[in-house]
Amino acid sequence: MSLTTEERIRNFRDERLGKIRKGDTPVKLEEAPKIVLHIIPPSGVNPTARFDISSLADKCRQFKLMYTDVLDCWFNFDGFLISGPCRELDIAKSYLQIFRNGSIEAVDAFILGLRKNIPGSSFEKGLLDALPQYVSIQKKLSVEPPLYIMLSLLGVRGYTMAYGLDDYGRRKQAHHPVDRDDLLLPEVVVEKFDCGLDKIMKLAFDPVWNACGYASSMNYDQSENRIKQQ
Repeated sequence: MSLTTEERIRNFRDERLGKIRKGDTPVKLEEAPKIVLHIIPPSGVNPTARFDISSLADKCRQFKLMYTDVLDCWFNFDGFLISGPCRELDIAKSYLQIFRNGSIEAVDAFILGLRKNIPGSSFEKGLLDALPQYVSIQKKLSVEPPLYIMLSLLGVRGYTMAYGLDDYGRRKQAHHPVDRDDLLLPEVVVEKFDCGLDKIMKLAFDPVWNACGYASSMNYDQSENRIKQQ
């Protein structure tokens, strides 16, 4: 029986996560827990799909990474690669891979390595700041929706959620650590380019907070609107 598009997209994600876990990445990354964002259109699992990425080099410095600055960019076998800052010996903290088939893979090995918690506010903000640009790249490449947005947190067993500040200036923290190594969040499907990504992404953020003992993301109100950060 042939696989559905959704099944092939999930298999593509699993394959890419397997490579990331093994360190088989386009640049060598820090040895730290990682946040991985995939944005995969149906063309991403079409072996004949190819988009013209030649114009991306001119916009290198305009691109965002989720939690770090851009250091360098170049064409590679898979498409176009944007790398974040390096600590030493060419070990990078992050990268953005734009595939010729229209898929996007963003990986960060910085923000979760600072301490053993998930910084609830900056974790979501960094994603929401970068995500519209990644989707706009796909739109400019003439990629056709729907887009399957898939968020993964790797190596986070024992992590807790940190958010806000208490009366003593310390981050509030729940006492329910993540009980597994990896959090593979369900895909969020974007049917058209012009949509409210911040509200849609709550579907991916809530399970991360669930894994840390919370009912839902504390960065949204009861109407599922983003709460303005102080």
